[in-house]
Amino acid sequence: MSQAILRYRPKDAPPEWEAVADGVRMVVATVADHVPYRLTTVLGVMATLAISAERAGLARDPAVWLEQGTITRSLLLNTDIAPNSTQTYASILARVRETLVWVERGEAPRPHLSGDRSRAEPYSTSDLTRLDVWSDNLPPAPTGRGNAKALLTLGAGCGLTPKEILAVRGSDVHILPSDAVVVGVPGTDRLIVCRSLWEEALAGLA
Repeated sequence: MSQAILRYRPKDAPPEWEAVADGVRMVVATVADHVPYRLTTVLGVMATLAISAERAGLARDPAVWLEQGTITRSLLLNTDIAPNSTQTYASILARVRETLVWVERGEAPRPHLSGDRSRAEPYSTSDLTRLDVWSDNLPPAPTGRGNAKALLTLGAGCGLTPKEILAVRGSDVHILPSDAVVVGVPGTDRLIVCRSLWEEALAGLA
């Protein structure tokens, strides 16, 4: 593993890579045994983040790279990240950051429990279609059309919980260069990619 980390170099590595390479390797060497991702995947995601931070003129410090503001900025501005990969990048970086904190404390990282994914959807596609039509026909009052559509876009479109929906503001919604729409969930490290069916409506509300 150590040799794979030391030999790693991004494909078509930009000039910034040499400046951040040691920091990236140090982070990955620290967390590699504790995160459930392939070594090359973690190396690639960390390299992308570090190079983005270097281009932004930030300190060459993994602690700075893994700040939520740095992560969000990198994910929003990096046009090389495919829209359907944004949430994966965010999840990996959140796990890396958490693992570093636990390792520094001399403790084992907390296990991540997987939930039961066999539960049925609360609403069928036809149910959601009817709700969408219903929301379109509400009066444009403060408690009418806009709020109903927001509930649908953030709930059905992004899978947020009621508590998360209440916390989201327009400034938490971002349109990527690829036109994909993502939501940064306040108080968490989650960056959610809105389903294509709802992204136009969510962007308009934001």
